[in-house]
Amino acid sequence: MISEYLEKFRKAHNLSQKEMALMIGTSPYYYNRIEHGITDPGIKMRRKIAMALRIDEETIVKIADAKGEEELNALYKQIESTRSNN
Repeated sequence: MISEYLEKFRKAHNLSQKEMALMIGTSPYYYNRIEHGITDPGIKMRRKIAMALRIDEETIVKIADAKGEEELNALYKQIESTRSNN
């Protein structure tokens, strides 16, 4: 579900795939593969994603393990709520 979360985050923040790739420290090609679910990011890349999006590693694991869109949307709302309060 990381791919769906990244796409949702990127679109909500009006970012291009290239901008997201730069944020997480990877190539636009590799980022595109992650967002389309072709490549599952490993532990190191998940850490980079968490750091770039200012979320903790435990949350990125929850996102990866989310079962269905409803659970993913709940996590997204929780993260965005926390982010806007900081």
